[in-house]
Amino acid sequence: ETVEEAVLNWRSDDIKGLLGRCNFKSDMLDRKVSLLSGGEKARLAFCKFMVKPSTLLVLDAPPP
Repeated sequence: ETVEEAVLNWRSDDIKGLLGRCNFKSDMLDRKVSLLSGGEKARLAFCKFMVKPSTLLVLDAPPP
């Protein structure tokens, strides 16, 4: 799947805007997700998370 296919039913301009907010360049639209680095995949997952209604629980290690 490509980055563009990962967010179905979106206009290209909206996808580019979302990718820009997650520090991606617009040429990433046609790149296959399987070819992204681990960090890029994590950012893409976060971008997808931001547009879907969900609950986020952020946990951190307790101080020593």
